[in-house]
Amino acid sequence: MQWILVLPLILGLMTACGKTSGNDAPENGGGNLEFDGNPKNGELSNGQVRICGDINTSEVWTSDFEKYVITCDSEITAGTLIEVRKGTTIEIYHDVKLIVKGTLNFESAQGAERSKVMGGLGYDRAGTLSYQRGNHNISGVIFERMQSAIELVVGSINVDNIEVTKADFGFYNYSGSARIRNSHLKGLTYGVYSENPSKVENSFFDGELGNSQPFMVGVAGKTHVRGSRFFRNKIAIESTGIVTENTVQRCLTGVNPMDQLVLTLNTFRENSTNIRSTGLKHPFRVKIEKNNFLDPAMKQVAFLRTRETLDVRNNYWGTLDLSVMEEDIIDKKDNGINGKVLYQPMSPAAF
Repeated sequence: MQWILVLPLILGLMTACGKTSGNDAPENGGGNLEFDGNPKNGELSNGQVRICGDINTSEVWTSDFEKYVITCDSEITAGTLIEVRKGTTIEIYHDVKLIVKGTLNFESAQGAERSKVMGGLGYDRAGTLSYQRGNHNISGVIFERMQSAIELVVGSINVDNIEVTKADFGFYNYSGSARIRNSHLKGLTYGVYSENPSKVENSFFDGELGNSQPFMVGVAGKTHVRGSRFFRNKIAIESTGIVTENTVQRCLTGVNPMDQLVLTLNTFRENSTNIRSTGLKHPFRVKIEKNNFLDPAMKQVAFLRTRETLDVRNNYWGTLDLSVMEEDIIDKKDNGINGKVLYQPMSPAAF
């Protein structure tokens, strides 16, 4: 199953609400920029720098100002470098994008020293940071109340050690190449939605239930999810590619397999349903083996809307009792015939 999710992309420039200043910087920015106490883009008002329109002069953004407020769609133009020092706050208004076609560098930090990118006050989820050109790295940054915390339209991005709280999308990859590591995403509608090859490693998705669904969706089996934890999500993983060495706990559905999925060496516990397939077209392209399903009282497999056969042999189910397994596997008519599930042999020990 391939999903196509259409989101509005606001490209180009909108009429400025506040005048920006400066000239184009050399391509790839200027390097070691110095802060002289005066903003070069936007206008200073009551300790805040308010920006609307082109950001076309390279400069340093610092915590010397209360925050940098993006009030309308604004673009860091090609060749412009913005260096964000630790402890800086950027606020992006509701339905507004900060578009990056130049370079936006965050100084990596830990704890309270991390910079913060947040949606406009008064909105539960507002604002998007959109990368639309080039190769980027983000490390040690907090995102709060965002429509899309990080949106990748073109290019590549490496994300390490970020925290995202309350967002429609923690990360949305349209057509680039993405790697997300060592990050904490909580209270999101969708954790990661990727229409292109992506890697997710050593990250924690705390759904807080609700509608949280940290989908890992990729094409051609090229999405890799490894060493991460999924907790209290509606659907933990819906993915192609290789999903391995993850822990899935207290989710309504552990995994909804898609074509070309390899699911191995994962641990599932306390989920309502561990595997729930709702329209898999080519089950023979799915490999599910050497996983640990540790709660035999839960529904193990719900194989729905198909007459094909799903192979889940060589997994550990917490039991070798066939009568228990028969109770814990349902097909679309719950009669043991349609949507056949192969589960023998079963592993006698956990992997």
